Order: sequence, then C-alpha cells, then structure tokens
Amino acid sequence: MKAYITNRIYLMLFFCSITIMAQAQQKFEISGIVQDETGQPVPGVSVYVKDKTGIGTNTDMDGKFVLKDMPDTSI
Repeated sequence: MKAYITNRIYLMLFFCSITIMAQAQQKFEISGIVQDETGQPVPGVSVYVKDKTGIGTNTDMDGKFVLKDMPDTSI
C-alpha cells in the first residue's frame, strides 16, 4: 500500500512538472500600427523590444507590424 501511495505522489509530481514546462513555453504575438502625429501610417519604422537582441521587425507600407512567437518572458 505504501508503494502505491508513493507511486501516486510521483505521478502527480510528474504531471505538475509537465504542466509547468508547457506554461513556460507559451508564446504570443504583438501587433500594431505606427502613426505620425497626424494619424498617417509610417512605413519602414523599426519596432523592437527594448534590451532584447533579435526581437524586432519593420512596419509595412501601411505602418503595420507583427512580432510573432514571442516568449512570455521577453517583455
């Protein structure tokens, strides 16, 4: 009986660790439009996450940008 309870505890800990690892790997995206002071879209603007090397993009012709697959720890 003691071995059965011990195995159940280990199994619960295992599933908890899988859940934690899955949550740690969630990714999301940020999107938006860069506009000037008159509300006109601004193409070709560099958009990046401050102090995060390699996380950035440029706006398209309509001033739109999307930062995809960002880890939840990046901002």
